[in-house]
Amino acid sequence: MPALSIADFTEFLLFNSQNGYYITQNPIGKNADFITAPEISQLFGETLAVYLLHLANNYNEPLTLVEMGAGRGTLFFDLLNTINKLSNKFNINFLAQTKLAIIESSPALQKVQQQKLANFSRYLDIKWYQDFKDFIANNDRPILFVSNELLDCFAINQFVKTAEGWQLRLVEFDGKLAELQKSPHNLTNDLKFILQPTNQKLIFDILGDNLANSAPIGAVFEHSASMSNFFQQLCLAIKAFGGVAINIDYGYCNYDFSNSLQVIVKQQKVPFLKGCLQGDITALVDFNHLGNIAKANQLEFSLINKAKFLLDLGIIQRAQYLLTTNPQQASNIAKDVDRLIGDMGNLFKVMIIWR
Repeated sequence: MPALSIADFTEFLLFNSQNGYYITQNPIGKNADFITAPEISQLFGETLAVYLLHLANNYNEPLTLVEMGAGRGTLFFDLLNTINKLSNKFNINFLAQTKLAIIESSPALQKVQQQKLANFSRYLDIKWYQDFKDFIANNDRPILFVSNELLDCFAINQFVKTAEGWQLRLVEFDGKLAELQKSPHNLTNDLKFILQPTNQKLIFDILGDNLANSAPIGAVFEHSASMSNFFQQLCLAIKAFGGVAINIDYGYCNYDFSNSLQVIVKQQKVPFLKGCLQGDITALVDFNHLGNIAKANQLEFSLINKAKFLLDLGIIQRAQYLLTTNPQQASNIAKDVDRLIGDMGNLFKVMIIWR
């Protein structure tokens, strides 16, 4: 039977032009497959907007504010809304001087974003780009780059430590990929994992000899070549134009060699082989590797958990203000803050890179 690497299999399911999950679906929202921080509370975007204005104050030249993978457009809406209010209050000229851009590969989500931002588009010029390379080709100034739950969307491969060394995990299936995608509910029983020998140089290059050799039998090393390639492009863009990139996602800093590959269906975690034909495929982000890419490009970077990031920027104080103006929403506001800075606030990391 045919077999593909997990990355190739995932890329087809998520991005094929005919019926790929990200191309045709609107998966974000309270009643959809997953919900993101901006959809939980406006506090997330408001807090981030204050930080972006602080960063922008360090530049004496026009900037480009760009979000990649903007979902339903909620974060970009909250950023613009907050920046607009603060600009009016403190006579800040940020929006008038700044180019605005969204990078979005999904035509379905691009339409949702354009509807969400329609009022802003009446007086602000917001450009949409299909991919990062297209955006960079049209940029001429320092970048304020933002992403939230973008990096986990890049497809990963898994390598499993065996008695014969590290081997590549494949997905074996019966029939053609196009047939699988047309009948997702009927064919999951025909999917299974298999292992095959592979060139181990990549693993040793990333982990180092000591870690690669000492990992126990059964250890799983996850790597996304497409994420690495994108992050390299992002680093080169920051080097070339200047600016700051903020990537917020769930991930790890140290290798514990566990299997983080999963599918999210109706906001529930489902094993990969059971749900991969129906929902959002995701895995934890290897921030250790991304940090090494930043260092190799002579860029500065910081990495903290999202809870500390939001707390340091005053999310509690902002929530208290909302409580005084919306006392009837006290329970919901408290619940939303807890979701943002509780357990998920510790799992999620904020990686910031700059020149």
